[in-house]
Amino acid sequence: MASLDENLAKAAHYLARWRESGVRNHIAGMVHPAASGATFKNRTPVDNSPLCRVARSDGHDVDLAARAARDAFAGWAAMAGKERRALLHAIADAIEARAEEIALIEAMDTGQSLRFMAKAVTGRLTSTWKPRTLPLRPCPPRRRNWEAERWANWYMPPRPRMFRPC
Repeated sequence: MASLDENLAKAAHYLARWRESGVRNHIAGMVHPAASGATFKNRTPVDNSPLCRVARSDGHDVDLAARAARDAFAGWAAMAGKERRALLHAIADAIEARAEEIALIEAMDTGQSLRFMAKAVTGRLTSTWKPRTLPLRPCPPRRRNWEAERWANWYMPPRPRMFRPC
């Protein structure tokens, strides 16, 4: 396990490029400063030192990003499932290849522990996590017991049911 000084040195190395260029908007595959040109100073909660300058985006930037997403959707929807899967796997592989860098930068940015951020980056927050599966068909209709309902309503008013589990 690396010492605090080693991790701080690695983080400083990884943060150097962000200190030079700052964090800008990524819209339609290109890097843009905020339309207004405004930025703000991002500070680390570790020691309150400045990390970098960040683009202070506004509604105009959000509108540009939403339009770019809308324009890209047709191409994404037309892409075959295997191609989309390959693209998403390539993105996941790139994240895993830079997991240490991302974890260190996020630990400095948020003040979270490095151990937690390393697990968050690789998606291993809990070892027992399983994707939630939904039923492939709707639940079958439940048979009503009219006699039991009549007696239940005699001493208790009916309660509205928001949902029922299968």
